[in-house]
Amino acid sequence: MSKHTFTPGPWDWRGMGRVRSNDGTHIADIWNTENGCMTEVEQANARLISQAPAMLEALEEMTAIVQHNANHSGYEEDSPLGRHIRAARAAIKAAKGEA
Repeated sequence: MSKHTFTPGPWDWRGMGRVRSNDGTHIADIWNTENGCMTEVEQANARLISQAPAMLEALEEMTAIVQHNANHSGYEEDSPLGRHIRAARAAIKAAKGEA
């Protein structure tokens, strides 16, 4: 996994509207301020946010493997594979604040 400035994962959502790291560091609150209950969409957002570190790490590792294999197969930069590799690298940079 690469060096980062965000709170290291894993993060967890325990259904109470709070996303925290395993050491208890606060990551985010997902609340419906009108009635205090979480909607299905808010619960889905909390699940997605809580998995961000794991997804970033998986994308970094997968991109490195795909790039390595692509380099050995003679792919074209403007091929669909090349466009997907660039899109993955752009998403990684954006997640790290490097874009």
